[in-house]
Amino acid sequence: MMAGSGSRESPSRSVAVQDENDALYEQDEASGTESNINKAKKKARRKRISRTILIRRRIETHMIVAKIWPALGSASYVLLSTKFYVPHNSLIKALRPTYQVGLTNCLIFNSHLGIGLYLYSRAHLRSCDPLAQTLFAVFGSLMFNFGSLMFWTLTSRLMDTSSKSNELMRGAGSLLISFAFLKLGHSYVKFIDESIVQSNNPSIVVSPSNESNQRKDKK
Repeated sequence: MMAGSGSRESPSRSVAVQDENDALYEQDEASGTESNINKAKKKARRKRISRTILIRRRIETHMIVAKIWPALGSASYVLLSTKFYVPHNSLIKALRPTYQVGLTNCLIFNSHLGIGLYLYSRAHLRSCDPLAQTLFAVFGSLMFNFGSLMFWTLTSRLMDTSSKSNELMRGAGSLLISFAFLKLGHSYVKFIDESIVQSNNPSIVVSPSNESNQRKDKK
């Protein structure tokens, strides 16, 4: 009887062991899938973080190239114009001659760099290859800055810069001239950008000549 009961219980025990093994296998599979899901989530999170970091770096780089340095270059341009028209300013006289030369060179360099970066980041140069984009930006900056220097030199000779009687008037005139040149250059570059955009998308804006031609065709 004992032997018969043992033989009867052995199949049930084997079934229980098999069920237990299956449960353990399913548990391992579930844990494995959970770990894979966690790994996928971690990878997706890392990708999102890296993308946000790259986007922030691009935005910061664009802000530095297109906004901050051009603003510093414009400020150096304005200060350089006042140095031409008011050379005997008390602030400039307080510096040593070597420092005065260094200040002038620093203003010229910042003006070239700021205006060059401003032109480099404009829309009408983005379609060029990097070498042509750099050369065009450098050329535009040189023409603008050296043209302004020539104009300031010629017009300052027409004034009596040695006297202190009209320093305020000359300083105000230098500010007006420099701001006018910067505004004119900005408007010119903006017009070129808008013309490029309109030529790439002719359906956005219809020129008056095209409108007149269309009216003639309809008649």
